[in-house]
Amino acid sequence: MKQTVKFKKTLVLLFIGALSLTTSCSSDNQDDSKQTTTIIGKWHNYKRVENGVTYTDTGADPISDLNYEFQNNACIITENGDVQNYIYKVDGDYIKYYNPKTEVLTGSEKIVTLTKDELVVVNQYNDDELKYFKRL
Repeated sequence: MKQTVKFKKTLVLLFIGALSLTTSCSSDNQDDSKQTTTIIGKWHNYKRVENGVTYTDTGADPISDLNYEFQNNACIITENGDVQNYIYKVDGDYIKYYNPKTEVLTGSEKIVTLTKDELVVVNQYNDDELKYFKRL
């Protein structure tokens, strides 16, 4: 009788242990609090920091009319009336710009921050220049 009770307790403990192992391990290791943010959309450069000096587009002298428009497979960059078209790829922390006709890499910017409302990039030629964009 004692042996049967002991056997049942051991069996229940093994069952609970096996059940906890199968329910605690999951193939979905994704953090639900992190949302994948997309770069697709229109962005306006509202602030630049160059060599520690901050320039904003407020006041009488705006910094520029620099705008990025990222589409599914194309990027349009407009600044001071000049429009340039690129193919772009987000590669890790970098946005890489390619000539749409030759597909040759023409430039890149490092993404410092990308949220649903703000994009901050570092200039490829001058790591002392940060460009801040807000989503339009």
